[in-house]
Amino acid sequence: TTFLGPDGVPLLSTVHPTMVGVTSNRLATDAAFGYQSLADMIQLNGFIVSDRGNPAVVPGPYLVVGSYKNRDRMKRVVGSPMVADNANNSKNAAKDDIDSIHINPYLSSVQDYWWLIDKSMNPIFLMERIALFSDEDYDMDTFVHKFGLAEEYIASFEDFRGVSGTTGAG
Repeated sequence: TTFLGPDGVPLLSTVHPTMVGVTSNRLATDAAFGYQSLADMIQLNGFIVSDRGNPAVVPGPYLVVGSYKNRDRMKRVVGSPMVADNANNSKNAAKDDIDSIHINPYLSSVQDYWWLIDKSMNPIFLMERIALFSDEDYDMDTFVHKFGLAEEYIASFEDFRGVSGTTGAG
């Protein structure tokens, strides 16, 4: 939430500025991962607008990203042909929009963070700022060889469209 994107707000926000108001790529009320919150997030992507206020639909297919805390629930909801944890045998309509699930071991928060990333638009990138290089030097005074190896990267995003998410429900 402290890293601001090109539009001056964090990647996930309900107030991304446009020329005609704001648009959102975050659920208005944070929700734990489940069938209904997944369907709501997919629907939210249909209402995202461009900078000029025109429809900028994010159609999918989506990659669902979450932590090990949500692993079982994600596999159950996305993998089921019917709505999971429901006895009325309704078709799992959200399943058709999900291409794959990615469980990220580095997401270790107590919150239930989860995201949808549009695989065709994916605006998240890793840029190589300093290419891998090495250097060596010999110190005549101490008779020691010194070696150095370094590289530098930055992870960022070009645009918020293509990524939507929530911090979960706790």
